[in-house]
Amino acid sequence: MGAERIIGKKFPLEERTILLTQTEYQIKKIEKLLHLEKAIPISIPCIEPKLILSDQEMIKLLAKIEKYDWIIFTSQNAFLLYEEFLKKNNLQQQLHAIKIATVGHETRETIEQAGYQIAFTPQIPKTSKEFFDQWMQEVDLKGKTVLFPRSKRSISQIPENLEQQGTVIVPIEFYDVLPHENVASYYQALASIEVDWLLFSSPTAVNSFFSMRPNDEEIRHWIFSSGVKIATIGSSTSKALAEKNVPISCESPNPSTRWMIETIKAFEKLENWDVGEEE
Repeated sequence: MGAERIIGKKFPLEERTILLTQTEYQIKKIEKLLHLEKAIPISIPCIEPKLILSDQEMIKLLAKIEKYDWIIFTSQNAFLLYEEFLKKNNLQQQLHAIKIATVGHETRETIEQAGYQIAFTPQIPKTSKEFFDQWMQEVDLKGKTVLFPRSKRSISQIPENLEQQGTVIVPIEFYDVLPHENVASYYQALASIEVDWLLFSSPTAVNSFFSMRPNDEEIRHWIFSSGVKIATIGSSTSKALAEKNVPISCESPNPSTRWMIETIKAFEKLENWDVGEEE
């Protein structure tokens, strides 16, 4: 087969076994995309979002949506847990009364599928700073009050100039992302399967994956001995792997599952491009 035939292969991930380490909800969405690529996804959810506030605290801090002009969702997890709380307390209709901003398009899709309209999503943000910068440029936020329900592990920094112009942002940490309850049971299964790719979408998933064994060296040994390639969704996740002394094969240029899949497709095409091969 000529090099041009390989480069033009319609399904470069066909029959590639791809290990998914995200939340159960995220994995279901990624599986659908990988099935379209004729890949073989394997689910090992390493993380799960959990509320860290009591029902009473949630009602006190997050129930009075009507007093806010905007609400920000920086992740699908934040919206899904918040919506679950609203439904439980029959408050979900209040979310239609305020404007919703999302950092990424995948979070936007999740919220729209739930029946809500989005007032702002930046084009292709890579960081929370880029989100806030674009938001301030395109929307008049002077004197507005913004609810920001987020994870305990959130690294989003609220820019000072946003607050200086009179915008009041109320960040509330109401959930955490914890290791999945079954993560310790995955290691034995890894030894019995051949894996082509290992996908990580967060530093928390990296740390949880390594927690399968008492020490990191056992996980590193499996990674290096199996020859598995590793893809990440962004720089913070790549940094978490670097801290574990594990190199990555590729990093998505944008924080999106679709971008990550396109990135590993491009990697597969280049890796299998033998310019000296002819028909």
